[in-house]
Amino acid sequence: MASTPTSPDTPTNASADKADDSETLSDKAREKAASAKKKASKAAKDTSAAAKKRPYAAVALATGTLAAIGGAAFGIFKVTGKKDGKNSKPKVKPSAD
Repeated sequence: MASTPTSPDTPTNASADKADDSETLSDKAREKAASAKKKASKAAKDTSAAAKKRPYAAVALATGTLAAIGGAAFGIFKVTGKKDGKNSKPKVKPSAD
């Protein structure tokens, strides 16, 4: 059986590994954060360029997104609204006849 990092016969040095793991974890976190920053920056630049190229499509997408968010917020409000057991009537003034 080949000696791989996951095989049970691989020798380990626990105290040295802990110090190395903390350094490598922080290095990995820094690398991931830098990568995420680059990806977010590229996405923002691409979005900006696309919005400049097709402004009406960008407005339509923004409007649709806002409508979806508003609908979700309304639905959440309706689901989690007051449930005090009273049948409250809507606060609407009667129209003039």
